[in-house]
Amino acid sequence: MAKKYARPKPLPATGSNQSNNSPFTKRQIDRLQYQSRKNASPKVKSRLEAFETDGDSSALFTFDTYPDHTVNPSRPRTVAAGYDYSTHTLRMMFRNGEDGQGSHGGAVYEYYRVSESQWRHVRKATSEGRYINSTLNNHPYRRIA
Repeated sequence: MAKKYARPKPLPATGSNQSNNSPFTKRQIDRLQYQSRKNASPKVKSRLEAFETDGDSSALFTFDTYPDHTVNPSRPRTVAAGYDYSTHTLRMMFRNGEDGQGSHGGAVYEYYRVSESQWRHVRKATSEGRYINSTLNNHPYRRIA
């Protein structure tokens, strides 16, 4: 029998957020970030605090992306990704803009209300960047670093 996963409830797409051009208001995204931090396990909370204070991303992300996970191996868009199953939050690190060779230290985004099946699709996607542009940009998200 197939395992059934809890599907997060979608938010109403009302208002506009001027900072990231999403259909969600800043207040909705602030509330999602607050709930994500509040409902996270103590282990995830400590990892987030270490990331926000020291910039240590080693424990925050589940896996590093590889050159075969992109359509442009010389300049991959995404460098690392991680998913929090309890809060349905996807964290994605993009490449560092200075050298562009896929090194760590680039922008980090949190995507809220991401289902587990979408997380599996991110891991199996030929290009994580294309999958994010086509699917996850409709979710509420915020740049955290």
